[in-house]
Amino acid sequence: MRIKILINFFVLVFIGSLNSLYPYAYLPDDVPLNKALLIVSHNAAMAKKYGWIYYQQLGKMEDQWKAGSRGAKVPIMWAQKRFPIKKSPRIALCHEPNPRNNCNLTQLQRGGVPARDAESFFKEFAQLLEKNKQDVAVLILEDYLDDTSKKSGTSKYTNEEINKRLDEIIEKSGLKKYALKLPPECYPRGNKPTKDWPTVGTMRKTGKRLIIFTYNANRAKNLPYLNYSKAIFTKTKWEINILDEIKSNRCLLEKYIPGANAFVVEHKDINSIPKGAKAKILNIVKKIVPKAREIFETDYHVVNSKKMIRKRVEQCEKVCNYPPSLITMDMVEIGNGYAAVKEINAKRFGKLK
Repeated sequence: MRIKILINFFVLVFIGSLNSLYPYAYLPDDVPLNKALLIVSHNAAMAKKYGWIYYQQLGKMEDQWKAGSRGAKVPIMWAQKRFPIKKSPRIALCHEPNPRNNCNLTQLQRGGVPARDAESFFKEFAQLLEKNKQDVAVLILEDYLDDTSKKSGTSKYTNEEINKRLDEIIEKSGLKKYALKLPPECYPRGNKPTKDWPTVGTMRKTGKRLIIFTYNANRAKNLPYLNYSKAIFTKTKWEINILDEIKSNRCLLEKYIPGANAFVVEHKDINSIPKGAKAKILNIVKKIVPKAREIFETDYHVVNSKKMIRKRVEQCEKVCNYPPSLITMDMVEIGNGYAAVKEINAKRFGKLK
């Protein structure tokens, strides 16, 4: 009898470990991915654990993944080390208003440490897909690679060279084998019906469990696994105070695409620092934002609470009359984002695994 109890105990522990390993395994196979709701980490690479002083996330991508994120939005720009020995330009993860600045303000935000290579972050993301074989994810590239400059040593780069360089690092990182190209029918095309994205089950079966979006139309056209985000998503404004937006029962749109069936909801503050953040963060933000726009101190326990996330999603669904697909969040490890999103998905699809 005792042996049977012990066996049952270890079975439950094992199942529990699988559930923690595959927290989005509950998504039914027959659901088109655009009909589900996923959390996307806004500026996922700009995290405190990656050495950022002014940060939008706390932990590394693995920590964000464990907190329920199944997506990353990252800005990519050119950076070149010039001293003491000049090196070749590289695609880096930078956060600054001028993408032709050789990521100099990024170095300030990282306490003097140069911008990180994008390839190393992509590798982390690929490893998470490898470990979590039931999960599907999205990666949004805020692509500024066409903003070449003398400062970054890229002023003579052609579109072909830029595409080749990005393709190389995505290939080397291991992401390319997971990347799914959406067919043209998934994009709004006037009066023609817009097709849903592939189902979660199809993505699991084929192994193409990642959809990579780019801001750049040329890149999406010429690289056979990239998708053009600006032509497929209706999107909310990002220059907002999120609590004011929710309390006012608003969902202001930055871009509305007639016929779209994919919808990104921004759930974060502009120019925000965490509540109680140190003064040095504030000083850095003021240097990054020279026009001295208002800087918000955000309580993420409130903003990322289950109540606020659910209310935000409900408001935006009413405005567009179709359900949000992605919700971009800062500080995904704070609050109850995963629980909120699971409840929303349960409401959409009924009983979940």
